[in-house]
Amino acid sequence: GGDLYLSTGRNREAQTEYLRAIECGDVNFEVWENLLYLETQLEQYDNVIKHSESALELFPNQSMIYYFNGFANMRERHYPEAIASLEQAKKLSSSNPKLVAELNGMLGDTYNATKAYDKSDKAYEEALSINPNNDAVLNNYSYYLALRKTSLDKAEKMSTLLIKNNPDNPTYLDTHA
Repeated sequence: GGDLYLSTGRNREAQTEYLRAIECGDVNFEVWENLLYLETQLEQYDNVIKHSESALELFPNQSMIYYFNGFANMRERHYPEAIASLEQAKKLSSSNPKLVAELNGMLGDTYNATKAYDKSDKAYEEALSINPNNDAVLNNYSYYLALRKTSLDKAEKMSTLLIKNNPDNPTYLDTHA
């Protein structure tokens, strides 16, 4: 039922069906992944944290569960928990460079929030080494460098590239200013 509702865009009904399925017991990984995806889309971060922790007991080697857990913890400002999950997701995702780049971007944001600036900068650099035109990373990295009044030339170059690629984006224009 959850899959049917999900395919027709009826997300709340899909969520209800997936919850019913996991309460019944033995379900496959995709059910958990779809539930976590829906709860993330619905910004139900407490549910994402709770359900991802349950899913990790069953599927401890699935990077996407760590991803969802880390993302939700980051959004809820539970930074140590977010870092632990995102780092584990990164270890399990080494064969998926696109996901590793996204994880590094989130780690850059999370480490910055904890004032672990060296780790933040390293994570951003790793993300940009995979995708040098990652708009979110270019924006956040250049913004945080500017706030810290560190590597201002580098921050300006990144925000200039960002504006070149997105000349009408008000958020990016604000960062550049």
